[in-house]
Amino acid sequence: MGRTNYSFLIQKGVGKMSKKVSFLYKLARSANDIEKLASGDSKKIAKRAKNKILGKTIIKNLMK
Repeated sequence: MGRTNYSFLIQKGVGKMSKKVSFLYKLARSANDIEKLASGDSKKIAKRAKNKILGKTIIKNLMK
């Protein structure tokens, strides 16, 4: 019998875990968006929208 390639198995497991973590972060960000909208506070909603746009712009420029 051949040896099992443990590094491959570990990497495969890490890939699955990172997808789960990524999903949970996206879920948390969406929950925060919903919370701000549900609050009805126009200042909180505006601040959240501004920060989302600013964050996307910064990341877009960093990836160039």
